[in-house]
Amino acid sequence: MYQRVSRLDDPKYMLKVEYGGMNDALYHLFSITKDERHLTAATYFDEVELFKDLAAAKDVLPGKHANTTIPKLLGAIRRYEIFDDPQMAGQYLYEKDQKQLPIYLKAAENFWRIVINHHTYATGGNSQSEHFHDPNQLYHDAVIEDGATTCETCNTHNMLKLSRELFRVTGDKKYLDYYDRTYSNAILGSQNPKTGMMTYFQPMAAGYRKVFNRPYDEFWCCTGTGIESFTKLGDSYYFKEGQTLYATGYFSNQLSLPKENLKLDMQVDRKVGAVKLTVSKLIDNKTSEPLNVKFRHPDWSHGRLSVKKNQKTQPNNETFGFVEVKKLVPGDVIEINLSMTLTVGSTPDNQQYISLKYGPYVLAGKLDRYQMDSDRPNGILVRISTLNQTATSTLTAHMDWPSWQKKAHADYQLQTENERYLVKVGLPGVDEKIEFVPYYQVYDQRYGVYFQWQQAGSLAAKQRQEKLAAIEAYQNRIVDQLTNFDQNNWEFNKHLQAKNSEVGNAYGRRFRQAGVTGYFSYRFDIKKAQPKMHMILIFNKSDDGKLLATHIGNDPDNQFQSQIVVDSSNAKSVDKDGFFELEIELPKDIYLDQPSLKICFSGLQDTSARLFGIQFLNA
Repeated sequence: MYQRVSRLDDPKYMLKVEYGGMNDALYHLFSITKDERHLTAATYFDEVELFKDLAAAKDVLPGKHANTTIPKLLGAIRRYEIFDDPQMAGQYLYEKDQKQLPIYLKAAENFWRIVINHHTYATGGNSQSEHFHDPNQLYHDAVIEDGATTCETCNTHNMLKLSRELFRVTGDKKYLDYYDRTYSNAILGSQNPKTGMMTYFQPMAAGYRKVFNRPYDEFWCCTGTGIESFTKLGDSYYFKEGQTLYATGYFSNQLSLPKENLKLDMQVDRKVGAVKLTVSKLIDNKTSEPLNVKFRHPDWSHGRLSVKKNQKTQPNNETFGFVEVKKLVPGDVIEINLSMTLTVGSTPDNQQYISLKYGPYVLAGKLDRYQMDSDRPNGILVRISTLNQTATSTLTAHMDWPSWQKKAHADYQLQTENERYLVKVGLPGVDEKIEFVPYYQVYDQRYGVYFQWQQAGSLAAKQRQEKLAAIEAYQNRIVDQLTNFDQNNWEFNKHLQAKNSEVGNAYGRRFRQAGVTGYFSYRFDIKKAQPKMHMILIFNKSDDGKLLATHIGNDPDNQFQSQIVVDSSNAKSVDKDGFFELEIELPKDIYLDQPSLKICFSGLQDTSARLFGIQFLNA
């Protein structure tokens, strides 16, 4: 690796590909070998400009490929961990690099905060169609866009790795709370318990199902990370610092501590939040050392944490979200009661698009088993869920929103005696009769994590339905489209061919651009084309005056050709970020009765116009 990257004319060349966690892997290797070649190679995968933007608290995520971005920050925090040691920093870093070291930690912290606060669903998952989009647009991404492609499972896996490292470095409990939330829902919910197969995406909207990979002919990226996740389910239940043990995960487990000659047996009734920790000797005829244990107070357990030691209530000494019990010895028994109740969450862009949680467990509404074998292609060799458009997606109440929230919290029905599900929850005060169960246990039917709450007969409900109907009517006119230029599944699914052409990110969207002698082409599926079809190209006004040539058609002797001069002044509208549409009516003889249509774009000057989207639309 060092031999190859050290010969690059452009040191940023590797940043143009989906390299993911290469810096993390190489920094980790360097921490073992202390070989400076490994350190040098790692720096070729550090996207320092990204780190600086994030350290300055800029949300530069829209348009970025999520699962290649998250591991970049793992590499950043790994570099910080290694060189936070003054001796290591003095030996291997120049003074200017030592001064920049805090940027790497701050970038990881701010990235985590931005993702959690502005891009994350109730389960802890994030992204839509593998990418970050505009912040606080979760309803839009799950309902208006393609709801089958929310929450790529790889992202979840890597966010847990990042959260684990951030806790190790900072000691901040919030990282463990997120870890708990995401582990308990998105990770445990990613595997089919009957077959062991994994999800790629995890739909949040109502009417979808989980699609799992096939065992012999599909091995997705999320299959690999999924297998890794289930080999290390217990790796973050405990953390240790000196003679203090942090108990962070409330699942039944046993922990052996050879140094202290102790064995901890934790038994958890996850239906009601009852925790019992029993301490014994690991080897009977050997002395043991006392141990201090700090128990995490989960963010979902409201009120004071009740802790008993040998049946005696302990004083409330909670500090930074942990309750400490000191000097545990063999024979001690700790009992903790975690408060579990129903809570209602919502998306930032629609406060009545709601999800439900019981304790740490996100609840899914059980719907139907309509066409459970149906799926549709997405990208290269990936399958995603179809939508049952007749599935229930609303919760209709005959009272106002504040009154219903109070009723839901006070009058929900909880059933804990069930072999299949951890719990079942009945929701009061709504017309729809939906049974809610833990999301992680749903795998063989359609479901909904989010539902649209509405007041029966309200103007808001009527307006929402009218808006959705208009969106659906527009979407039905779409013949085919490409809205993400990723040098990956999206473009390869459209049969990308390119020379001297690059992709990039600007104003929160991805684009492709041809060089002066370059071109790029795609082949679109136009079987749904009608006699009058338009092509819509999306540009940005910052490219006004730039050129782009197009050649459209399958027959070289019968093509529609044009030379486009970008000019936003003639656009019907320009959005706040400068994007606008150029609509071109196509001659029907080049596309009618054709199953597909080839379109080629070529550069005409040093910097041709950037293309941000292509859409074919029936009139």
